[in-house]
Amino acid sequence: RGQQHQHNTQQQPLRQRFNMAAEAPANSVPAEEEQQAKLTEVRTLLGKNAPSDDLIIKCLAARKWEVQRAHDLCLSYLQKLVPIVDPAKIRASSVVKQLQMASMELPGSHDKDGAAILLYNPRRHARDRYSPEQTLEMALYLVEYALKHDIQARDNGFTIIGNLGGAGWKDLDHKMHSLLLTTLQNHYPARVRRLLVLSPSWMLGTLVQLGRPFLSLMKKKLAAKFKLLKANKDLKQFVDADQLPRVLGGSYEFDHRKWVEERVAEEDAVVEASPDPPAESQAVSSPSAGDDEATAAIAKGDAAAAAATAEADAAAADAAAAEEERRKVQAELEEAKQRALRDDEETRRAAEELETAKAAAAEAEAKAAEEARIAEEKAAAEAKAAEEVKAAAEAKAAAEAKAAAEAKAAEEA
Repeated sequence: RGQQHQHNTQQQPLRQRFNMAAEAPANSVPAEEEQQAKLTEVRTLLGKNAPSDDLIIKCLAARKWEVQRAHDLCLSYLQKLVPIVDPAKIRASSVVKQLQMASMELPGSHDKDGAAILLYNPRRHARDRYSPEQTLEMALYLVEYALKHDIQARDNGFTIIGNLGGAGWKDLDHKMHSLLLTTLQNHYPARVRRLLVLSPSWMLGTLVQLGRPFLSLMKKKLAAKFKLLKANKDLKQFVDADQLPRVLGGSYEFDHRKWVEERVAEEDAVVEASPDPPAESQAVSSPSAGDDEATAAIAKGDAAAAAATAEADAAAADAAAAEEERRKVQAELEEAKQRALRDDEETRRAAEELETAKAAAAEAEAKAAEEARIAEEKAAAEAKAAEEVKAAAEAKAAAEAKAAAEAKAAEEA
């Protein structure tokens, strides 16, 4: 069943929901002859342990077509990942319940560098129901599907967007996060090109503290591309609006539930077309009544979860609006405070200038009074001198008149 499913998926046309480029940029992918030569080198190095050519090509693309690094990745894949989860054997039917919860989604869009977008919604992750290994299996199903059907995902890698809106601390499964990140970086042929975490502002400070051990798991290049973002609009630095899902403020539309149904239907069609399907495949394609009840319960729960998610999104939007309003009010208060401080400073300077002017006026007044007193004393002295001169002149005139009278009398005598 697995071989036939792989053959059919490789032969069928590319899905319309994937915005695939005709070919990857010429400067990142070697020519076909060089690809074949590198494939042969890796296969030779691996010897009898060599896996399928498809896996080797994926490893080469994930390691930028470097032979030794691709060889090491193939060994890590076979020796460390396959014993836990074999990505080639994962089927939609085996992870359908997790897929329907939409904790991870593959919308089929790409960031500005051509990397496929993988959405992670922690608020929908049931960490109490699924182990980290089970969640890893579901995540690898999505990544494996993208690598088979989207050449841009193979050549440019993945940008993971973690949307923490509506999530609480209980939803953050750190053990699963570490397992997924370690697997994608070290044991699986996919490049994590960028990791964007969209977080409510009230979470940011704590996330920075809690994220330090998590950052230590990242390779240096990825750690440099790990971004904590405050709002949907910040995502548009990395993803064009027409490639950004509506739930994140873009215009890109996709129906995750319908996509999951299509994948399961495809597998069922492959099983039915098989001339002699294995018993386990028949069991998968023929669910029991209990499975139907469970599926109905899941659908009901998903509907409730969708309603709760819508309410949470609305509450998150209200909270974001309230936070924005609070920031505006805070900014206005700060501006008013600064204006008051500026007014106080201007008042203080005016008061100082007034005191200086008063002091200058008092000093000028005192100086003028002193000058007036001196002038008055000078005038009095001058008046006295004039009086004395006048008196002397009068005395002289009297003496001269007396002398003249005496002279006259003497002459008459």
